[in-house]
Amino acid sequence: MIVGAMVLFPAILDGLVRTMSTKKGSNFRNDVGREAAEALAKEAKKNELMLRSSGTMRSEKSDNLSSVCSKRGKKGMNQDCLIVWEEFGFQEDMIFCGIFDGHGPWGHLVSKRVRESMPASLLCNWQETLALLSLDMDFDNESDRNLCWFDVWKQSFLKTYAAIDQELKHHPGIDSFQSGTTALTIVKQGEQLVVANVGDSRAVLATISEDGSLVPLQLTIDFKPNLPLEAERIRSSKGQVFCLHDEPGVYRVWSPHGEAPGLAISRAFGDYFIKDFGLISVPDVRQRHVTSRDQFVILATDGVWDVISNEEAVKIVSSTAEKEKSARRLVECAALAWKSKKRGLATDDISAICLFFRSETNPLLSVPHVRIARGIYVPVSLSQLDFTIPNKHTQLLSHSLENMSSYDGRPSNAPVNHFEVRELNDESDFETIVSPDGLFSVCGFGSLLSEKSAKSTFPNLINFRIARLNGFRRVFAHATPLFFERGIARPETKEIASLTVQHCEGESLIVSIFDINKSEIPAYIERENEYRFLAVLPETLDGKRIENPAVLCAHCGDKEFIRVRCEVNKDPYFQLYEKYNIDKIWQDDIFPCRTYLRHCVLAARSLSEGVYDNFLDHTFLGDCKTTIREYLAAKGSGIMEEEPPDSVKTRYGG
Repeated sequence: MIVGAMVLFPAILDGLVRTMSTKKGSNFRNDVGREAAEALAKEAKKNELMLRSSGTMRSEKSDNLSSVCSKRGKKGMNQDCLIVWEEFGFQEDMIFCGIFDGHGPWGHLVSKRVRESMPASLLCNWQETLALLSLDMDFDNESDRNLCWFDVWKQSFLKTYAAIDQELKHHPGIDSFQSGTTALTIVKQGEQLVVANVGDSRAVLATISEDGSLVPLQLTIDFKPNLPLEAERIRSSKGQVFCLHDEPGVYRVWSPHGEAPGLAISRAFGDYFIKDFGLISVPDVRQRHVTSRDQFVILATDGVWDVISNEEAVKIVSSTAEKEKSARRLVECAALAWKSKKRGLATDDISAICLFFRSETNPLLSVPHVRIARGIYVPVSLSQLDFTIPNKHTQLLSHSLENMSSYDGRPSNAPVNHFEVRELNDESDFETIVSPDGLFSVCGFGSLLSEKSAKSTFPNLINFRIARLNGFRRVFAHATPLFFERGIARPETKEIASLTVQHCEGESLIVSIFDINKSEIPAYIERENEYRFLAVLPETLDGKRIENPAVLCAHCGDKEFIRVRCEVNKDPYFQLYEKYNIDKIWQDDIFPCRTYLRHCVLAARSLSEGVYDNFLDHTFLGDCKTTIREYLAAKGSGIMEEEPPDSVKTRYGG
C-alpha cells in the first residue's frame, strides 16, 4: 500500500478509521486504536503469522522468507528477544521484524516488554496517521508518493518509540532505572523498506553489485557514545563520555560525576538513571526502495557484529544451502568466533533475523558446505573468514574437507548404536533432539507425573506416556522460590524442597514422557533455569528403547549455577533467592514441601501401584539415604491428609 492509493483495512480497523475522523479526544482514539491493534496481534498469533522464537516464517501471500535464531551467551539468562509478523496489520504485502537486546538486572524483562508493545503500538500509530490524512490524495510523481509514504512511517515510529519509553518508565512490574534495551525494527511493505533503530544492533542489506558480486550495505548506525553528534548531545546534557582504563576503546555514557554504571550505547529504552544526561530513545528512521538486486536483510544484535563483519555475515548467510537455516548458521559461526576472538570474555547473547525478499533459490547463493560437528555445517568459503575453528574441531573439519565430494548437504542419518547422556547448553543443542515433526520430549519425574499438572504448564502437550529411566534417583534437595511465592513453603521447619534428579548407578526411575512443540524451547529453558538440561534416552516399561531422546532437568549445584548461568552477572541469583533468605539453591538438610510432596505421591499413585512404589522407594531426602517411604512413616505425619490451599488446589491436587 502507498499513500494515495485506496487502503483496504480489515474489518476490525474500519471502526478505527471512522473513530479517528470524529472529534473524540486523543486518549479515546489511542485506547480504541490500541485495542484494535492488539486484537490483530492475537489474530496473527492464532493464524501462525507471528514468530517470537528460533524458527522459520514463510507467508503464503508474499514471497518473503524469514529465518530466526537466538542463542544464550554465558552471562546468565538470554536478554535478547525478537519477533517476525507476516501480513502485518493484515496487509498481505507487509511484514514487521524486530530484534531487542536487553541489558542490566531486568534487561530480559525490558526487552520482552518492548517486543510485546512495539508491533501493536506501531500499527495503531500508523493507522491513526493514515486516518488523519486524506486517503485519496493525488501526487504528481512516484517520488512525491514515496516521500509521503516514508513520512507516515517515520512519524509513526517516532510516536511509538516515545510512547513505549514513557510506558516503560511507569510500568509497575519492571524496574527500568538501571536496565534497558536496544530496539531495531523494520517494516517492509511491497517494495518499500523502512528501518528504525535505537542502540547498537545492526541491519545489513545484501545486494548484487554492478560486477555481479554480493555485497553488504549497512542500513543502520551503531549508536555508540563516542560518535561526534552523540557525544555532543550527551555533553551538552552534562553527561560524560569516556573509557575505563581496563576497557580501552569501550566508550560509555556516564552521569556528571561518573557514578557507575556507565552505558556503552547512546540510545536505549529504559536506563532512566542516565536519561537526563544525554541518553535518548529517539530512533533513527531510514527508508530504502527494494530492487531486484536486493536479496536479503540481516538484523542482528551486537553478539554477532562484535565478532563478525558485514562482509562475513553476508557470505555466511548467502552460502547457506537451506535458507531456513541461515540465521542459525550465522549465530553458530558467531559463537565459534567468540571463542577465538574474545578469549577470556563471557560470550554475549547472539541473535539474528534473516529476511529473504524472494523465497526461490538464487544460483549466486549456492555454495558447498562441510560439517564440522554434529548439527553444525559451515560453508567451504568460511575458511577465508577472519576467525579460527577451535582446535577440537580441526581434525573433524580436515576429514570433512577430504570427503567433501561425497557430501550432499544433509545431516547424516546413520543409526546410533550407543546413546550417551549429554548436556544441552542452549537452544541449538535442544534442536539436535527435535523430531522430524518439530517436537521435543520432556521427562517428568515429580509433579509432571500428573498429566493434569503437566498440562497446566504445557497446555499443548501430546503423547503423554510412562517410561523407565535408568541410572538416576530423585532427591528433595532443591530450594525453590516458587513455593514461597505460592504460599506453601514452611521455612520455619525447612519444608521448602522441590525435587531434582541425580545420576546414580543402579537406580531406576519410572517417569512420564510427553512431547511439546519446539517453539516452546526458549520458554522451557528460561523457566527451568536453575537446572542442568540433559538429553537422556528412557525405555518402555518392558525394556524397549524409546526412539527419541528426552530432556531431563537434573541437579546443578550452586557453584555450577553461578558459573554457567550467572558467569558475569550474579544479579538473577540474588533477585530470585535472597528475598526469601535462601542462601543456597541446592541443600542436603531441607525437607520436602508438604503440599508438593503430597501432590507427587498422589500423581504416582494415580498411574499405577508400580509407579507409586517406585516413587516411594527411589526418591530420597537431601541426605540421599532416607527414602520417601521411610520419611512419611517416621516424620511425615499428616502430610497425605492435608488439603492444599484453595489458591493452588487445582495445580497440586494430585
